Amino acid sequence: MRATAPYHLLLLLLATIWAGAAEQTSAQISIYPTVFYTGLNVLTIRAPRGVMKVERRQAGVWGPFVTGQESRDLRIITSPIFARCATTAQFIAQVKTVSRSVSLHLRVTDCSGRTEELVIATEYEWRISREDFGHVQPGQIACREFHVITENRAFVVDSIVSPSPLFTIKFLQRKPPVTLPEDFTYRYQVCFKSHRPGLHKVPMLVYLRRDQPAGGFSNYIVADTAYVRVAAPTVLPPTPPRPIPPRPRPRPQPRPTPIKPPDTPAVRLAVATPAPQLQPPEPLAIAERKNSITPPQSLATPGLAPVIVDPAAHRLILGPTGRSIEEGEGFVANYDGAGWLAGYAPVDRLTLLAGALYVPSFINYSLTASAGGRYEVIRSGVVRGAIGVQGQYSESDISAIVAASPYLSFSVGDDDSRATLSVAYSWRHHTPNYEAPFDRSALIFGGGMDYRIGRNWKGVAEGYWLQDSDYLPLGIALRWFNNRFAVDVGLNLNLPTGQRSDATIIPAPIISGTWAW
Repeated sequence: MRATAPYHLLLLLLATIWAGAAEQTSAQISIYPTVFYTGLNVLTIRAPRGVMKVERRQAGVWGPFVTGQESRDLRIITSPIFARCATTAQFIAQVKTVSRSVSLHLRVTDCSGRTEELVIATEYEWRISREDFGHVQPGQIACREFHVITENRAFVVDSIVSPSPLFTIKFLQRKPPVTLPEDFTYRYQVCFKSHRPGLHKVPMLVYLRRDQPAGGFSNYIVADTAYVRVAAPTVLPPTPPRPIPPRPRPRPQPRPTPIKPPDTPAVRLAVATPAPQLQPPEPLAIAERKNSITPPQSLATPGLAPVIVDPAAHRLILGPTGRSIEEGEGFVANYDGAGWLAGYAPVDRLTLLAGALYVPSFINYSLTASAGGRYEVIRSGVVRGAIGVQGQYSESDISAIVAASPYLSFSVGDDDSRATLSVAYSWRHHTPNYEAPFDRSALIFGGGMDYRIGRNWKGVAEGYWLQDSDYLPLGIALRWFNNRFAVDVGLNLNLPTGQRSDATIIPAPIISGTWAW
């Protein structure tokens, strides 16, 4: 006789706390990240048997690896820091160029005497272009087109900014963050305007996402440079006033002799009045021309917009993706108020998980506890793959179930769009309250995708097929997130598979929240 416990509730918990990995047993010495990025790099050496000594090879000779060592392209900010026989040692290095290959050759000796040589190098060289805007008149606007060209691999551009308010950026294609496929040319336009004469040389900062983030650094910079020469305004010399030739002074006229008037009625004779003296003209005032052109108000400097990364990228709605959380990070999630899940990554790629689900008896009593882990075995660009196992105990009013479920999950894509496929196999031991115990097993296929529809928004969909199940779970949700929180709101539909004539569609709301640190 089959147990009649609601199987979809068991699926909900299994899918909720899927994630995981086999325990890390290798004693191999390793380093993370395995590649260099432009700028600062925080690297961690791991030796399960403890770090005894770290040396560096220079000019064919092994020597000490110390703070302050510097070459044309590489500078050691801090040497490896570790206590004697500590399992990890961390150091910081600065890569100064993107146009040449930079490498570091190390030899690590652990406390068992084992020695391992490690080589870290930049995995990609960028060809930096320099766009000359030519000569520009003050106040004139000049624009040029810039390019980001990929070769043989895909990249994610998080943002493109100018450190100068005199240069503004216009995106001719999709605005970052954007994923660039292999052998692709991404175009954007840079415009310049200034009233200040002189040579302006400013880099356009392209922030690319790191495949292996570490130490709080999730992207790195490559820079194309803009050159522009603003011509000084032409100032004509002042024109001297035209000289005015002197005018001859009028000669004084002889004073007429008064004539005695006859004894006739009085007649007044006009007396010649000397012409007024002309005053010499005052010198024309020559206005001094001053170069008092005031530059325009500074435009708001386009700062680097913070990169928003989905903190729930390790899962779809309920099921896992192929991605793990980063070393030292963790999360706590709640599902529909009843289910809880917590995860933590003690080492790189390994995530440990534990969860519980409780539904009180006045609704439909159910109690479930689960623990497990997963390990990310594939990490190559946009392709991620994980293997894991989850153990579970659950009980209801009619039965108790003990289960173990190993699984594989593969994801292709980045934080903007990701497709996931999972396969699992579940072994279950049922102990009904009214019959003898029995065992069951089932093959499970699942998958889904998440797609960014806005800076802080995603659409998520998933579905699962369970062997011998009467229902096919299908879920859709809208996710809001920032770098620490994610909230999913949606609907789960248990669709009949046709094995039972009386089966109907069973809807259930999806409300979940995740807090990551």
